[in-house]
Amino acid sequence: MTKNNEKVLKKEWIIALSIFALCFLIFLYGDILITTNTSITFDKLLFQGKLYHLYEASYKTFGGILLDSYITYDFPIYIFFGIWNLPLLILTKITGFYWVESYGAILYAKLFLVALMIILFKVMKKIINHFKLSQEDNKMYQYLFISSSLTIMVIAMFAGYDILSLVFTMLGIYYYLKDDLPKFTLFFAIAISVKLFALLIFIPLLLLKEKNIGKIIGYSLLAISLVIIPKIIYRNAPMYQISMNSFENNMMNKLNLSYLITPFGNTSIFTTLYVLICCFCYGKNISEKKLIDLYTMYIPFVVYGLFAIFCEVHPQWVILLIPFLIFFLVYNKENRKTNILIESVFSASFLYLLYQIYYWVFSPNLMNIMIGEFIPQKNGVTTLPILEQFKNYNSLFGGAALALLLYLFWINRPEKLLKQEQKEKWCHWLLMARSCIIVPFAAIIIYYYFR
Repeated sequence: MTKNNEKVLKKEWIIALSIFALCFLIFLYGDILITTNTSITFDKLLFQGKLYHLYEASYKTFGGILLDSYITYDFPIYIFFGIWNLPLLILTKITGFYWVESYGAILYAKLFLVALMIILFKVMKKIINHFKLSQEDNKMYQYLFISSSLTIMVIAMFAGYDILSLVFTMLGIYYYLKDDLPKFTLFFAIAISVKLFALLIFIPLLLLKEKNIGKIIGYSLLAISLVIIPKIIYRNAPMYQISMNSFENNMMNKLNLSYLITPFGNTSIFTTLYVLICCFCYGKNISEKKLIDLYTMYIPFVVYGLFAIFCEVHPQWVILLIPFLIFFLVYNKENRKTNILIESVFSASFLYLLYQIYYWVFSPNLMNIMIGEFIPQKNGVTTLPILEQFKNYNSLFGGAALALLLYLFWINRPEKLLKQEQKEKWCHWLLMARSCIIVPFAAIIIYYYFR
């Protein structure tokens, strides 16, 4: 095998980055605007010593395209957004302009996601080095991450910012691999305070290594401490409860969307599988370091994969799965072609399902904020009519996505990867085809915007 086969080709980078950049420049969903605007309000109130009134100041007080919006997160997330968006606060103070009406200012706010992705890559490089993978493997990881249709959808098109919590999650994973449970817990506590999803993998990972009940309870309390503290501080703050209830109720509903019918009522499939995973982790005693390291990446892969399939995840939540999925595409050297092919079909199928379920998100409106300033939409089309005729096939695509994901779980199971003896060549035409999966999905939106 030639060494060049291990590298990402220059044309592959050009194709992937061009597609990512184009989508980044023309698409945007409004959630990040609300969070960015709130972070500017957060900065103002911080300097005034009035942070207690954050939820009151952000509840249906914004105008323009943010009319009637309000926030649904605890305040730690606004610390990080607030740091990045200090230049926007200064600029608005100096010029008095409304930043949401400026393409350049919106682009700056969106660039926070690119900065987070670069930081994530730096953390992942430490993890990849821990597994003694090569520099070529690290570059391939970055390429596969950026060229993933799901990554492009979440980061470039949707501007989903769950990647913020992922940075701290992966830092926690790194220290878990180093057997440093206190730092593992610390970084997961930060990740959980930003978005609760990190808790889904913290518990089974903790159970995999720690069997002492007292320590499990102690570490768990520390992990959720940064969530509990803001809730205690803000419990009586004006508009806090009404702001937070909608997100928390939405989360509970999603956990119960897929269910088994039992004599006791509907039983959540995801919850059932999740508890089984936790029991498996607690009962599993692994002495071999390399195997437990692989399970460290495998358990989040399985948990977030099942979460995506059985809980009708919001489009931006899909990013939680990507770092772990891509890791196994790189690590499994015996099944490179099969892995890439199955992952590509899974991504296309799942992307189709998201387009169908969240039809109000994936519509020509996704271009209004960015491109609308220069070329306003005039045809009034707010849906993608071509997709409506395929709704009857949603269950088939759902079945295919689940089957493909389960197969990815199977061929990338840790015990199998320990016995790798061969190295398959990267199929470069397949890699380039994979990076273009998002193109027809983006083209449909562009077509109906200009139709």
